[in-house]
Amino acid sequence: MKNKFSIFNFQFSVKKGFTLIELLVVILVIFSVGVLISSVLFSALRGTNKTNTIDMVRRNGNSAITQMSRMIRYSQSFDGVKVAEGDPYTTSCVPIAALPPVISAPSPRLGFFSRIANLAQGSANLGKKEVSSLFSKLASLIPNPAYLSKLPKDPKQSKISLYLTVRDFLKEIFGSILEPQVALADSTPATSGGTFSGGITCAAGTIPWSNANDAISSNNWYATASLPAGGGRTYCLRATNFGFTIPSGSTINGIFVAVEKKAETASIIYDNSVKIVKNLTISGTEKAKSTFWSTTDSYIFYGSSTDTWGLTWTAEDINNSGFGVVVSAQKNISGGAAIAYIDHIRITVYYTPPTYTISGDVFIDDGAGGGTANNGVRDGTEANYAGATLTRQTWATCPGSGTATTTTSVSTTPGYTFSGLSADTYAVTLTVPASYTNTTDTCVIRAVGPNTAANFGIIPAPTPTPTLTPTPTPTPTPTPTTVTFPSGSADGYLVYYKTSFPPDIFGTCVMYDNLALFVGQSYTSPTYYATRSYVIFDTSSIPDNVTITSASLQLTLRTNNTNTDFTLNVRNYNWGGSLSCPTDWGGSPPTAPIVGTYDTTNLPFLSNNSFPIPIVDLTSINQAGNTFLMLSSNREENDISTSPWERFDAYSANETTVSYRPQLTVTYTTLILTPTPTPTSPPPPPTSTPTPSPTSGPTPIPIPYHYAQITGFDGGKTTFQCDTSVIASNSASLIDINSVSVSSCYFTCSQDSINSPPNIGINFSLVQSGAPNFFEKKDSINFQTSVSVRNY
Repeated sequence: MKNKFSIFNFQFSVKKGFTLIELLVVILVIFSVGVLISSVLFSALRGTNKTNTIDMVRRNGNSAITQMSRMIRYSQSFDGVKVAEGDPYTTSCVPIAALPPVISAPSPRLGFFSRIANLAQGSANLGKKEVSSLFSKLASLIPNPAYLSKLPKDPKQSKISLYLTVRDFLKEIFGSILEPQVALADSTPATSGGTFSGGITCAAGTIPWSNANDAISSNNWYATASLPAGGGRTYCLRATNFGFTIPSGSTINGIFVAVEKKAETASIIYDNSVKIVKNLTISGTEKAKSTFWSTTDSYIFYGSSTDTWGLTWTAEDINNSGFGVVVSAQKNISGGAAIAYIDHIRITVYYTPPTYTISGDVFIDDGAGGGTANNGVRDGTEANYAGATLTRQTWATCPGSGTATTTTSVSTTPGYTFSGLSADTYAVTLTVPASYTNTTDTCVIRAVGPNTAANFGIIPAPTPTPTLTPTPTPTPTPTPTTVTFPSGSADGYLVYYKTSFPPDIFGTCVMYDNLALFVGQSYTSPTYYATRSYVIFDTSSIPDNVTITSASLQLTLRTNNTNTDFTLNVRNYNWGGSLSCPTDWGGSPPTAPIVGTYDTTNLPFLSNNSFPIPIVDLTSINQAGNTFLMLSSNREENDISTSPWERFDAYSANETTVSYRPQLTVTYTTLILTPTPTPTSPPPPPTSTPTPSPTSGPTPIPIPYHYAQITGFDGGKTTFQCDTSVIASNSASLIDINSVSVSSCYFTCSQDSINSPPNIGINFSLVQSGAPNFFEKKDSINFQTSVSVRNY
């Protein structure tokens, strides 16, 4: 049957449409494709956002850590560190052994072209970016039809114009190589500015710079100026506050400026003005070049190692925060509107440092002429000693551990002198003449400056008086004694907890003082727990004249939840007798020495049963006071994740059943002397008394400081603040607080000995400010470095 019908002789056909199932299938396919495309776009946006955020956090951190380390390393003096605002500064730091070693990154293997690039970089003070753009600059010199059409029609004039272009280019690239270098001169590192302003009036400029602070480093973030189609000149972009610390008294030989820049359009933007800034005043020789700015990012150089820009300079002028450079661009009247870009401005200063002298006297401290004998000070008419030998060493500690060149001087009646010294730290050591003894230190540390002095006092050694040999000590008979000490009621335990592992890193710490001592770690979703216990015993009743032969800590099991066994570490940790959190946690990982261990596979099966833990380091028993012990899990100390229960608890000193409380059992022997007289031997010849060797103690834990202070060569003091609120220099923030915030920040201070230069550790973490985009977690980066104070 046909699906046709007729109305008034018109025929109509009925055609079939899509079924419901077909429509649903099409809708499902379209929806799936849309979800897939949306997921791809969303992932791309998330990746881009994360990359930009990490780059922003990293740039803030690198800028802050570079400025602080540079100013600390080249400061005139280190004034100290402190924890809180009202505390006094201290320059006494813990030994370097307390800090983790610094791991250096391996040097990459260099290929042929990398070696050539490094050679050019070292010869001309060029960065890798400048060298990498060398070939593109050379290519831009090859005349093309568009360029040749702009040259004058006269062939001679065309040759002259092309010659000038090539000459200016070669001068830019190779000028610093061909410049004669100053003999015996030093130079600063190529240093970036710290303060930028894009609206400085100069050279008839009227167009401001935007994003001036983006010229702080070579990172493809630009200070920009939009020049109109009819031509125009920009204001000066001024870069100052370079943070130089050139030694006072140095001779300034030259100033070398590098400006990394480009133009949006070729052959229409060129220099309007490039001049130096002295104490915030634009002055000196005009260094603007007539060549057009390239459309590729590259450094252009101004000045040299012998060019002072027509001015006379002192070290204080360079170190002044008002020292810098200004750059202005201009556009010719041809062509459309264009943008001028400046990515980075840096300055290298060449100088000859001053030389210094260390001089002094070796005097006979005998009190002649009304002076005071043997007081270490030359007074009265005390005379100089002629003929003593003195040694000077560079970068040394007392006594005489320097590894650099050693220079020797012999003292004369007028004294001794070490001359021609550079600004550095030196050790001067006196070799005491025979038949004399010293009345002052025989080694002193001096950071040289004008008229640095170091005097030494000696006095004739007294004639030794013969002494009789004492009667030999009688043979002792040991008698063992065993004493059991109960634990003090101040014992307890500390707990760190957090929803991520390990909990003792930025977790919450709580102190408990009750009937139990918990040791180990556990996990109860979503929280991780780490637990350590602390006990105290009054062992002051042990006599001094005894020898401890054994000791044992006894605990009584309360509950055993060790689904995963671990090693119980007993550490000799002085927590002070008044437990507080987190001060007495003991470090992550702890550094206190282990004096005993116990495998938890041997724990009693039932509660209320005791188990002994042998103490193998008997020096941990304090015969003069309290013996402090800390109980911890080796898996918790080494951040091995819990699984989920590996913890037990024992009874504490607060338990009502006395026999369940912790006990420390000590066995020692007392010497009973049996006199056995022997004849006295004749006196031996006199011998010198050996100097006692220092006894090393437990490695101290570095203290986190939040303030550090230095003095620059201009005499100004700089205070660095480093805490969770800010990273600042003299209250000026070193980070963009609108973009990033500080999650942790502290300094550490360490040194080998009291006479060695301090090493300042800078440690902080930055996290992006505000709410993260695209459901990402806030990106956080840790920054860490260590800088040695040179002029200590």
